[in-house]
Amino acid sequence: QELENLKDAFDDLDSDYIDLHQENKRYRDALEFYGNKENYLHELSRLKATNYSKVMDDYGEIARKALRSG
Repeated sequence: QELENLKDAFDDLDSDYIDLHQENKRYRDALEFYGNKENYLHELSRLKATNYSKVMDDYGEIARKALRSG
């Protein structure tokens, strides 16, 4: 019974690890998008200055910093 409990605990941890790994990839993809200066040049040319997202205020500096540190 103890071995079965350990197996169940391991399976839960493995599943959690996979979920976190996938979530981390989604965050990294978003950071890479927002950290890419070319995306701002295209987006700002498409939108009016008064209508752009607050995410774009720093032109991706926060995203690039997060990518460098992580």
